[in-house]
Amino acid sequence: MQGYKTFLELVGFWGRARVPFHEVPIIGTICYISITCFICRLLRIANQKLPKWLQDYTCDVISTFQLCACGLENFVIRRFYGFKLYIPYSFCIGIWYSWTYDGSTSNPCKSLIKYMNGTMSLKKVVLKIFLQLIFGVIVGYEYARSMWYFEMSHPHAARYVATSCRSDLTVPFVFGFLIEFFGTILDVLIGSTPLTNKAMSHFDVYIRSFLGVCLTLTGILYTGMFLNPANASVQTFGCDGVSTVEHIFIYTIGPMVATALAYKLHSHLAYVIKTEMVTNFIRNGLSFDKMALKMEESGRHNEFVSSKNEKVQYGKNGTMPTKAVTNKNNLKRSGKKSPNRLPSPQKNGVASYGAESSYSVGKENKTKGSAQYERKDYFATVLRRSRRIANKS
Repeated sequence: MQGYKTFLELVGFWGRARVPFHEVPIIGTICYISITCFICRLLRIANQKLPKWLQDYTCDVISTFQLCACGLENFVIRRFYGFKLYIPYSFCIGIWYSWTYDGSTSNPCKSLIKYMNGTMSLKKVVLKIFLQLIFGVIVGYEYARSMWYFEMSHPHAARYVATSCRSDLTVPFVFGFLIEFFGTILDVLIGSTPLTNKAMSHFDVYIRSFLGVCLTLTGILYTGMFLNPANASVQTFGCDGVSTVEHIFIYTIGPMVATALAYKLHSHLAYVIKTEMVTNFIRNGLSFDKMALKMEESGRHNEFVSSKNEKVQYGKNGTMPTKAVTNKNNLKRSGKKSPNRLPSPQKNGVASYGAESSYSVGKENKTKGSAQYERKDYFATVLRRSRRIANKS
């Protein structure tokens, strides 16, 4: 503490402000978060030197540590400055997390989604969640206590010597469970749905951060609206007002089950949307390649798999991919114009698709810089089903 006073005296701030440093909580919070983010950045740089199989675990652990350590500062902002500062603070910190996570996640529920869409084994998911809850939460809390020891502000000093805490749960158990449950469903749907088209994708992170803040504010006075087992555990586990069993059900089991349900719901909605888009294009007599380009522009893409068997993640049951794989340069035109014609048998590894201007998707083109994709049976099934609907109508 004396070191901070000496530094401020040297730069002349202390004499001009005439305010004791420890009585300005926001300064201590800014120092705390800045130091934490700097440490996490160094950890991510060092993490790149580790083996690839280990980086997949350590990236999520570092992100969980960052969220838990910085999340403990929310109390200071809310208590001393209210929602007038807490809302813009949450919006900015959410954007900062999106920029610094480097594709990792601080929410153990997101690992469950990777298991459900087939990109991660159950053993790996369980191990990753365990590491996030143990190292991310415990190390994050011990790190926060070590920072509170330096008494950067009087709230930090008070929290260092505190022997008890109060839970954020202010409603009965059932209502608290339902609030976190349905809040998690909305959070997963927001995070899984394209919110902008391809031309405005750079605004996506700002929109998601804004919606996340709005969602948090709806239940923050009732349960804390954590929507994250790791964040809830580091802030309220063991506090007065909620038992251990209730805490596990409300803040861990509830969000996990809600995540699985939201994923299934999103998969079904994505399947219905794609089917309706195909049906509408057929009814309007538009060409099949125009439909593919339209789906690419809207963020709802066709499902392709590389001829090299490279996995283009689309998820089970028709969930939408995170990036477009449809490219009109990868489409090789062939066949005669024949509207409403089903795919013809493969010839030399190429399946022809008839439409007003048909095209085929074949084996890899040996030309440098080009790659072609084979259409999966799934989309052909959707096409047949849509044409039956169109003919009946």
